[in-house]
Amino acid sequence: MPFVVFRDRARRRLDVSANGTLTFDDFAAILGLRTGDARDYTVLFDVSGVAPEVSASQVHSATDRVKERTEREGPRGRFAIVAAEEAVFGLALAYVQMCQRAGIDTIAVFSTREEAERWLSDD
Repeated sequence: MPFVVFRDRARRRLDVSANGTLTFDDFAAILGLRTGDARDYTVLFDVSGVAPEVSASQVHSATDRVKERTEREGPRGRFAIVAAEEAVFGLALAYVQMCQRAGIDTIAVFSTREEAERWLSDD
């Protein structure tokens, strides 16, 4: 999946725009961007232009990874997913709901970038 990452050090934020096919490895790579000094950055992850190739078991695996990392290192900054396409939105919503059940409330999904921006700035 081709994606572009813009790092705003002043705002402590990563903006990631993706297009093409989104795989589990791509998603894991995006999650891995928040290391070192970027650990508490907020993230706007725009997947409006992607087709997902992620299974339900991989969504569970991603949730488990985030939960383990949160338990080990503490919470990170907010992570907003923008998914305009219905199927991608549904997959992202399932991920968010699993994270919420695991006690992680810093991840949310939105159908528009404007909604995501508002949520990220409401910190």
